Amino acid sequence: MLILWDLNGTALDDMSVWYHAIRRVFGAFGAHPPTIAEFFSDLQTGHFLQVYRKRGITASEDELNEVYVEAYMERLSDVRLYPHFEPTVLALADLGHMQGIVSSQIPALVDPLITGFALDQLPIAHWAYPVPLKDVKFTALLTETGIAPTDAIYIGDTPSDAKHANKVGMRAVTYLNGYLPKELFSDSITDDFIRSLEEVVELTTTGR
Repeated sequence: MLILWDLNGTALDDMSVWYHAIRRVFGAFGAHPPTIAEFFSDLQTGHFLQVYRKRGITASEDELNEVYVEAYMERLSDVRLYPHFEPTVLALADLGHMQGIVSSQIPALVDPLITGFALDQLPIAHWAYPVPLKDVKFTALLTETGIAPTDAIYIGDTPSDAKHANKVGMRAVTYLNGYLPKELFSDSITDDFIRSLEEVVELTTTGR
């Protein structure tokens, strides 16, 4: 089985840091920031630029990222690794499952976190970031590994994560980490909801 993980909000508890950066970006371009739920509701089907365009921000992706990276880096030390992520990855590897990380996050922010949490020492075979359209990368990884979509899982924490998994026929698992209300997710796009990353092991062994 191929098990792919989202990084931010799934492996890493960084929502407060992310939202600090998002508020900074909206403020820098004179717009009122959406709530966390509003941001991810708008993001369900496309690139993050659509959220900014909807609120009248016409700055380029590079201009937005410049502000975002600076603000995120200010609070990089506040990012935490979810405590069950590492033992779950190890347990899944012991069961013979191939794993990967597929993230839309910017390399300048991912690389120091990989090093800081020693994520590169875990049995994770595939790393892909930044990935603007995750379903495209999912398709490439499925082709590369020769694994059928029905034997693949993506674990994320946002509606867009589940939608991208659905597009390629993968099982969509949503981690309810406490930041987004369950009501934001449609039952038609999420196959399983979990409240602890440890539950992923059960999903792969029982087919729940």
